[in-house]
Amino acid sequence: MLFTKDWTLNLDNQLHPRMFWLGYVQEDDSYVDARYDPAPTGGLPPPAVDDSDIPTTVLSIVQIRSVQRERSVEKLLKKINKIEAGTLKPITVDKDGYIINGHHRYDAYRILDYFHVNVRVMPYSINDLVEKNS
Repeated sequence: MLFTKDWTLNLDNQLHPRMFWLGYVQEDDSYVDARYDPAPTGGLPPPAVDDSDIPTTVLSIVQIRSVQRERSVEKLLKKINKIEAGTLKPITVDKDGYIINGHHRYDAYRILDYFHVNVRVMPYSINDLVEKNS
């Protein structure tokens, strides 16, 4: 099934009710994860990391925590369609489960009711990463 903007936003450009139920809030052309933790990055996207040498493992979606406040509806739709096609990379998290790379993937998995997802767990905390890059 191909997800389109019509699924996420209705004719009045309002988020789909399922997204509200999961804790997302509409903000202009984007949406916000009302459950994100602002402490590690102040709500900004974390610095990019190279996770290519980190093995993939599986975590329960409830063990993963969001740190990025604002997200793009267009990126979300692309990630949902990639999950449906089976072509999505793992989410990168720190040793405590904070997302370093993959907030839209995380949202897409939640919307599609996944209970377990593929992740790459970095051997440090997101606080160490932010401090190193500041």
